[in-house]
Amino acid sequence: MKPVDFSLYLITDRSQTSGRPLPEVVRSALAGGVRAVQLREKDLADDEFLELARLLRDLTREFDARLFINSRVDVALAVGADGVHLGAASASVDEVRRRCGSDLLIGYSSHGLEEAHRAVRSGADFITFGPVFATPSKAAYGAPVGCEALQQAIETLPVPVFALGGVKPENLSSVREAGCSRVALISAVTAAPDPGRAVGEILSEMGGAQPTAIHHELRINSYGHYLRRRFGCRISKVNVDAGFTCPNRDGSKGAGGCIYCNNVSFSPRETQPVIPLEEQLAAGMAYHRQRLGSEKFIVYFQKYTNTYASVDILADLYHRALAHPDVLGISVGTRPDSLSSEALDLLTELAEQRYVCLELGLQSADDAILERINRGHTVNDFITAVNRAAGRNMDICVHLIHGFPGEQPEEFLKNAEMIASLPINSVKLHQLHAVEGTELAAMYRRGEFVPLTLESYVATIADFLERLPARVTVQRLYGSAPLEIQVAPRWGLKNNQMWFSVINELRRRGTWQGCLAVKSAFSGAPAML
Repeated sequence: MKPVDFSLYLITDRSQTSGRPLPEVVRSALAGGVRAVQLREKDLADDEFLELARLLRDLTREFDARLFINSRVDVALAVGADGVHLGAASASVDEVRRRCGSDLLIGYSSHGLEEAHRAVRSGADFITFGPVFATPSKAAYGAPVGCEALQQAIETLPVPVFALGGVKPENLSSVREAGCSRVALISAVTAAPDPGRAVGEILSEMGGAQPTAIHHELRINSYGHYLRRRFGCRISKVNVDAGFTCPNRDGSKGAGGCIYCNNVSFSPRETQPVIPLEEQLAAGMAYHRQRLGSEKFIVYFQKYTNTYASVDILADLYHRALAHPDVLGISVGTRPDSLSSEALDLLTELAEQRYVCLELGLQSADDAILERINRGHTVNDFITAVNRAAGRNMDICVHLIHGFPGEQPEEFLKNAEMIASLPINSVKLHQLHAVEGTELAAMYRRGEFVPLTLESYVATIADFLERLPARVTVQRLYGSAPLEIQVAPRWGLKNNQMWFSVINELRRRGTWQGCLAVKSAFSGAPAML
């Protein structure tokens, strides 16, 4: 059974949209934070109702929101809705429950306590209770039930209760005083000049609501869902190896690279510099199409330092990647001290027409740690690079690693405060792990590196996410490496199990990304907003 995990329930009424198309109003409300919509429109002909239901199903999926259909179980099943909403004049709750089992959530409109209790005993998952206040749309149901009856419903019903009827920003305080934290709205949203802004104000007044960008099940601002909202389809990143090296390996900055670095540990076998870029792209796209059903792609220049070359070489590689019709943009991984003005100007030019994400490897916001791991740059180099790249219509992503020798969890958490103070759009998180062929593996065997336990890593990353601003998308929560070169830690979890170890910890706590974030001078949003 799906959870009733929304606090604002929008009920449609196209007669109150001031002539605006209903899908336009619903889209604005969803962008403002609505996570559940009930299609009511009882006067529509069957074919028109079904067509509108399909439109709203597509819209709600785009925003990871739930769709409920008023009374029409057949339509709900036909469009793949999340639930149906019933009332005294519709099919009974127990009849629908027998027909659909637990496949559909069932909401019920009740105008009194006794009716509400009957509906719950029959299997209703939540109740809309009202009218709480006087409203023309509910005049046929008699006098308002008032906040005292609402409070009784909250206290005596074992399912979520939504206040319905005449609920507006000016009386929300009375609803909350009655112990109700959920509302069902019609005119307060559909008749508003700016439905999205109206929703935002109502959610803010109610308090405790997750920010709009936060996925209601994942509890984070997932990069994958950000891309889907932006481009309207499933997007995958395709890794390529363009044959770059690193200034921390060729002697210009240092030699030997970082103590943990073996690029084999995070690069697919199909990405090798001896394989032409176009062939790497074709193999990667075919894999993601088959495995995930991806429709469009972002080319990820990953191995080593992908701006460490002449601008002519960079332009050739980037343009070749962007030439494929199914490629929407590029993501370029690099060091903060290897971003020349010419490379930055090239990326800026590309970002005028295509999606560009600049991924900067910081790893730690502690200069002492950066020195110990032979990183070859400073925190100030990173801050300078971020500020140089800001305002150029590209997303900026930071890479961070947790678990360096001597690093305490509270020190790692300071990274969240730094991110909040900078125009950073995205983050990748990675546990420190030793792989064959690295100095870190040798340190582990000498007893100089003690890897984190899974429990410790998950707890600290959950703490970090609670402090990470909700505007920042999360691209990665962990790192993996081929089994044949893994040294430590060896947690024995598959990729999806690692991901949900963190997500389930947030669920267990009842928290989400940004719930403890400290407000900072920077309050920017991702480039697409």
